Amino acid sequence: MYNPWFRLLHLLAILIVTFQAWLGLLCPLTTWEMALRDQGGDAVYQGSFIAHWLGRLITYQPD
Repeated sequence: MYNPWFRLLHLLAILIVTFQAWLGLLCPLTTWEMALRDQGGDAVYQGSFIAHWLGRLITYQPD
C-alpha cells in the first residue's frame, strides 16, 4: 500500500497549489472548471471555488 512515487507526486501537487495561492492565482482545477462551464453555456463565477460556495452558503440569494 505504501507507494513513494504517489506520495511524492501528491506532495509536489500540494506545494504547487500552495505556492499559487500565495501568489494569488487560482487553482488549476478551478480555472478548468470555469472554462468548461463557459463552454457548456453555464454561469461562470468570479474568484475561487471555496469563496463562491461559502458565499452562497452564508448569504441569502433569492432566485
